[in-house]
Amino acid sequence: YCIFKFGSSASPRTLFRGVDLADLDLHEMFKLRKFYIPSFVSTSRSWPSEAWPVILIVDASEASSVLEITRDLSKSFAASSKLQPRQCDEGEALLPCYSMFELQQIDMYSRPKVVKLKVLPHTAYQSVTCMAPGGFVCGDTVKTTSEATMRSEELLQSDIVAMLPPGTPLTILRVGGNRVQVKVRDSPQSGAVGWISVRVDWGMLLEAAE
Repeated sequence: YCIFKFGSSASPRTLFRGVDLADLDLHEMFKLRKFYIPSFVSTSRSWPSEAWPVILIVDASEASSVLEITRDLSKSFAASSKLQPRQCDEGEALLPCYSMFELQQIDMYSRPKVVKLKVLPHTAYQSVTCMAPGGFVCGDTVKTTSEATMRSEELLQSDIVAMLPPGTPLTILRVGGNRVQVKVRDSPQSGAVGWISVRVDWGMLLEAAE
């Protein structure tokens, strides 16, 4: 089942979750900046146990949907609240599948580590398939960080359209995983359209244009 309920002014603005994330996961968050979580995300209005290695602080003030778990929605909640009322005071709230998060801050030196996230409203969403590594989406203006090979098709074996020098300004037209279709702007190849990679073995081939 897909649960979705547009939020109201009564929805909690700040939510918390304790998670077991490795430093590699946190570094990936830092690189992406904006990302989806495909499953429901269970959060709480209460600060979690500090036994967790990482605590997420989630700003849900602009979230399009926050589903608070109540006795009407959960039979197990109703049953356990009679037996162990204190355990039901956490105020569980669900964020829907494929909510988009934006990283605000990571404190790698606190114990536990603290990650601050913001849930973006659905009006800010692009298609799930329209997000490339680095959080780039269709319509973004970017530039090359090094020489880049532009090809006619998404396939790496397709014909070469142009060799783009570092700093070439581009507009992203379509996203296909790590490959994006772009249009060249304000350069000798202006108007050329083709596909390039976003990330290569040594790092990111695209960065946000100023």
